[in-house]
Amino acid sequence: MRSLFCLLALALCSRVSIARPVSYRKQIAPIFAASCNACHSVKTPQSGLSTGVYAALMKGGTRGRAIIPSNAEDSLLVQYIEGRRQPRMPVGGALSPDEIATIRRWIAEGAKSDGEASASPSPARIALRANVLPQAASLAWSKDGRLLAVGTYREVKLFDVEGRRLQRTLPGHADVVHALAFSPDGATLAAAGGVPGQDGEIKLWNVDGGALLQTMRGHTDCIYGLAWRPDGKQLATASYDKTVKLWDAVQGAAVADLKEHADAVYAVAYSPNGKWLATCGADRSIRVWDAATGRWLYTLAGHTDVVTALAFHPTADRLVSAGADKTVRLWSLRADGGDSAKVFPAQPDVVTDVRFSPDGKMIATAGNDGVVRLWDTAKGEVVRALPAGGDAVLALAFRPNGRMLAAGGYDGSVTLFNVADGTRAALLIAAPKHTAQGR
Repeated sequence: MRSLFCLLALALCSRVSIARPVSYRKQIAPIFAASCNACHSVKTPQSGLSTGVYAALMKGGTRGRAIIPSNAEDSLLVQYIEGRRQPRMPVGGALSPDEIATIRRWIAEGAKSDGEASASPSPARIALRANVLPQAASLAWSKDGRLLAVGTYREVKLFDVEGRRLQRTLPGHADVVHALAFSPDGATLAAAGGVPGQDGEIKLWNVDGGALLQTMRGHTDCIYGLAWRPDGKQLATASYDKTVKLWDAVQGAAVADLKEHADAVYAVAYSPNGKWLATCGADRSIRVWDAATGRWLYTLAGHTDVVTALAFHPTADRLVSAGADKTVRLWSLRADGGDSAKVFPAQPDVVTDVRFSPDGKMIATAGNDGVVRLWDTAKGEVVRALPAGGDAVLALAFRPNGRMLAAGGYDGSVTLFNVADGTRAALLIAAPKHTAQGR
């Protein structure tokens, strides 16, 4: 009888011990990797919030503290994923009840970390919600300036700008389309993205007919940067998997892997003469390569945080870069090195994109503060500030004639500005209005 009592007691103790603390590394980080990090990475910390790293998550964003340890009810993260605040997160769907319960319990237990996740799982497929627009994550103008391509969630939209109408939708992308580029001859549109933590994807589309020409894969994580070599024979892609790949655009195969970066790579650009390739990323560096051979030439150092974007001057050997350190830097390049020619005044928030105007006289920057700024390249001064919406601006693109600037927002909006006076020329996509809601 005593033995039976002991067995029952042991069984009860075992049952109680099952309720172990929630593991950030094994349970919480994988949820964020699958459903949140694509929009809230270091590269795209929408509303200033990055969910990819524990310290950044606990720091919170521009809307306040996302996590309040031991207080799940008042944590903004919980309020958004439960739909008590709008838009409900993640944009385009919702976490499962079990996932929400796990996050709530983790916060109630003190929101402690037991290490970062070692790998990202494949994200669950979620349906779009009717009252939320997917982010306008990338933009590109056609060579003749007639079409504007907008990369969103699983599709690319082609707009006839003069007619202010949607001409065509290019569907079937794996996830958010983070990078777009028209080929130098204007006949092909390259669109890149992929599934976070799983693979990178590039689709090549015929511009005139909208036919899918081919799909290329090879990266082991999302692609954030894409560029055509000026001769149109090669593509370069930058990925969260820390590598840059060079692709034969005709054969659809990778011909080189550039592995000098120590962390995620966010942008890639060819010099106008096709001589150099520049890349930048989370390791705070800008690397310059021989475009013909893929040989690393040198590194430009100066940014103190993630370098999110870069662009070549249209005619001179100059490069502009921007990043999470809230600075914009102008570089002068040589065959054997480069110098920081100018550092522009610090911005209020992370700079997400940077572009030269077609004549090189102006630089446009976008940021998490929802403002587009036009700078005088020579003076390094802001010419005008253009409010583009209430949330982050993710992408910029000058029309080839330089008279118009397109801005894509995290809220899904796409705004066209007149460069000459900063007025709004058109709102191609209007974001729905959202207000915070109670229970």
